[in-house]
Amino acid sequence: MLRISLALRFIVFISLLILATSLSLSVFSLYRYAEVEDEQLRQRGISLTRNLAHNAELGVLTRNADLLRELGSGLLNEADVLSIVVVDPDGNPLLESRRPEQSPPHFTVLPGEVTRQVGAGEARITAFAIEAGGRKEAYEVSYPVFTRRGERHNEEIGFLLEEEESAPNRLETIGYVRVMTSLAGLHESMADLKWLFGLLTALVISVAIFLTVMLVRRMVGPLQALAAATRRIAGGNLDEVVRSASNDEIGQLASSFNQMTSELKRSRRELE
Repeated sequence: MLRISLALRFIVFISLLILATSLSLSVFSLYRYAEVEDEQLRQRGISLTRNLAHNAELGVLTRNADLLRELGSGLLNEADVLSIVVVDPDGNPLLESRRPEQSPPHFTVLPGEVTRQVGAGEARITAFAIEAGGRKEAYEVSYPVFTRRGERHNEEIGFLLEEEESAPNRLETIGYVRVMTSLAGLHESMADLKWLFGLLTALVISVAIFLTVMLVRRMVGPLQALAAATRRIAGGNLDEVVRSASNDEIGQLASSFNQMTSELKRSRRELE
């Protein structure tokens, strides 16, 4: 039967405990990071889409494709913006812009559209994946384009910078803006963090195992010496003395053992 020493069992137990703890902390940290970054990307998409909807009021009212294209080209300079679509209330496209240097990927809509009330409008967030059931690759945020209807104090068409300042019954939806942003940056950051956490976990485990081995040797060494001395005493050598420089429980055990040996020697001399 295979016999596993106490030292080896202790080292294996501590190593597995450290490995489980390190992996749990790494997974939790990665999950929290992805969760926070995902929410920030959603907020960024909402902000970009809402700002474009505010600025596109005149272009949608006049159906000015050049003005809308100029607004969209500025937004496409953002590294994570993939496409911009502006439509009228009936869904007819007024602008469709994509990055010219990239071929449009074949995205699949993921279930679970998210709706959030932002200002006077409702932002709709749709997740996309390259394959059905795959990881999220992009978010598309849709936000309405508003204009004011009713009595005006001048002949100019006013831009709607803050919907909250206007009464809801004076707002009219004249179109929608949809902005798609990529999650490639998030995936790259996650890949780098996984590699970094893997390296740190391996380093922590290596250092922990080394310290555990040193600690086990310090703890088990006196016990092994005590076991060897016990076998020699059992063989009749009552002059055996166990030496221990520590004052802990192991040192007290060695001292008690030596005292027991002295008592056995004294009893033997008395019997002789």
